[in-house]
Amino acid sequence: MRTTLCMTMPVFVLAMHARADLPEVLDRVPEQVAAVVGVTNMEQFHADIKSLGEAFAEGEIAQPMAMVEMFLSTPGLNPGGSAALVVLPGEDGIVDPAGAEPDMFVLLPVSSYDAMVEALGGDAAEKVTSVDMGGEQMFVTNLGGGFCAASPDQDTLAKAVGIDGRRNTHARLVGTVGQRAIEQADLFVEVNIPAFAPAIHEGMEEFRSNIEMIAMMAGEQGQGLMQMADLATRLEETLTRDGRFATLSLGVDESGLVLDATCQFREGSEAAKLASVQADASLLLDRVPDMPYLFATAFDMSSPELRQWMREFARAMMQMDPGQQQMFGFMNMGEIFELQNGSAFVMGNPPSLMMGGLFHSALEYKAASDPGKMLEVTRQSLSKLDGISQGGITFNATCDTSAKTIAGVTVDAWSMRMTPDPEAPEAAQMNMVLPMIFGPNMGPSGYYAAVEGGIISTLSQNDDLMARAIEAARTGQGLGENAKVRGALANHPDGTFAIALIDVGTITQQVMQMAAMMGQQVPVEVPKDMAPVSVSLSAADGGLEGRVHLPKSMLELVSAWFTLEPAGGLEEGDGPRF
Repeated sequence: MRTTLCMTMPVFVLAMHARADLPEVLDRVPEQVAAVVGVTNMEQFHADIKSLGEAFAEGEIAQPMAMVEMFLSTPGLNPGGSAALVVLPGEDGIVDPAGAEPDMFVLLPVSSYDAMVEALGGDAAEKVTSVDMGGEQMFVTNLGGGFCAASPDQDTLAKAVGIDGRRNTHARLVGTVGQRAIEQADLFVEVNIPAFAPAIHEGMEEFRSNIEMIAMMAGEQGQGLMQMADLATRLEETLTRDGRFATLSLGVDESGLVLDATCQFREGSEAAKLASVQADASLLLDRVPDMPYLFATAFDMSSPELRQWMREFARAMMQMDPGQQQMFGFMNMGEIFELQNGSAFVMGNPPSLMMGGLFHSALEYKAASDPGKMLEVTRQSLSKLDGISQGGITFNATCDTSAKTIAGVTVDAWSMRMTPDPEAPEAAQMNMVLPMIFGPNMGPSGYYAAVEGGIISTLSQNDDLMARAIEAARTGQGLGENAKVRGALANHPDGTFAIALIDVGTITQQVMQMAAMMGQQVPVEVPKDMAPVSVSLSAADGGLEGRVHLPKSMLELVSAWFTLEPAGGLEEGDGPRF
């Protein structure tokens, strides 16, 4: 199966083209399938892999690329066609993790089946013939319509014969989210979740066993690990109970690289209802100021289904650890999720990453139908932290209500000092970390203010930042109106309920400044128009989709990073180190 691996082993590319429809090879894939790994255009995919390899691993890919090129040049093969590796379940419809390797076959596009078989040493006159593919014996048969099937097991080929016109079936199986992901992809994977349910459960059991062992050694500090394991178990139970088909896909257009993961749920299930919400998190970015940032997030909770899920999630978290409600930052989770319609958070570009500068330009906007009540709950949540000791740290919180007026709005001034117990071993490191992050205040501080449609919270007592935040919340002419942000959001589907933007250019500049302070010079030029990395979660017709978009400018920066010439303290053969 080395030929198959040559087609499917690459995961990252630099320059591919987007699809406009499900690939033709899916017409030949049976409905009762465990998994499919497909390539929409073998020749283009190979060219893009080669381009990536030359940028990041020049000299190390020559031999494997030569092998692929030799295969693609096989007479009778259609290198511009779509191909797929098809994995079949057992007779019981599942893939047994402890059983034998499942049956599988490869679907290959051909322009002349006879010419390809002859070139590989087979007899095209035979219904099933043996050929040499990459030094391994494979059996092949002609399916007609420009495709053939190949497998190391002759009997398996019979399961590939007589199948056609199944693209609509696969569109139904993967749902709206899976279909739109595959249509823009160059490499895609379909997974039948029920077929792999035993393997998923076995993997979760092993994960829990490892976590329990680590938690036992960690003592009281291991409680958080067990909470994480419990949450993972609940997600696994939901996935194997309600999940039907999942997809992973990769594609690139002129804007950059796109990674997608989708899951289609059983019709009528609670998960499917949640995965049908109507949302638009991008609107919340309009309510925070347009300013340089390290990262920004937005979460739309306006749909009843999503708010109900968040309330249940909050209750589950509290049941696992009732004390966690007070220690969950600055909010009472249960009440906040009852009141909150959404939020947007911006970690603005700080003057410094250390000595109190990190949160200089950080703020959050919480959308709420009753901003006054939301502000009161926020104050109460902060007050509950005052005097609490946990993990060797004592929290001292204060809130000066109506402390001042900024941009015509009355604001609260709050602060929270964290004092490590010198006798507590677990708090020893915090004595060094807290001053580096927060400066001499040993904790965050900021402003609260209720505005029309929600409340604003800053993580520094920065009057100019608060004024800009109030203006953006009032007018809706904020970060979402930024041209680079709009361009990034255009790469994501409709119905996004969560968005994250990461300005790799700004982060790189901050890291380079820190490196320069340590005598490390990094001769990399960050493009001025560099687009942010963007991540989204969306829902449609009972399916969830997660998408990551990596802009072309960021890929070029990474390529430049890996091809640095030794200089300024860099040793021969090394990339930059910090």
